[in-house]
Amino acid sequence: NQQLEETNQQLEETNQQLEETTHSSERNTNLLSDRELKLKSSKDELQKINGQLLSKEKEIYNLRSELKQCKIELIQSQESSRKSPVESNTTTRTLPDSSINSPSLRM
Repeated sequence: NQQLEETNQQLEETNQQLEETTHSSERNTNLLSDRELKLKSSKDELQKINGQLLSKEKEIYNLRSELKQCKIELIQSQESSRKSPVESNTTTRTLPDSSINSPSLRM
């Protein structure tokens, strides 16, 4: 009988430990689920930001290409105006580079 009581006591202690372990495991599972949800949300946000970044990079690339083309056209225009100042029936007067900054020529 004494042995049965000791065994019962041990079983009760073991049961208590199992309950505590179960509660701890449930808490950890809930924490893990919360962290997984936050991680997924963060991942989605990062993908969204990455998409925006790629879009901006494409925009920058296109603007740089456009700027490069404008520079080429400007250089070609300057070269052609230096080579042939008269291209039609009107006379074009070539001004020195310093006169470009003249207040009277600014628009």
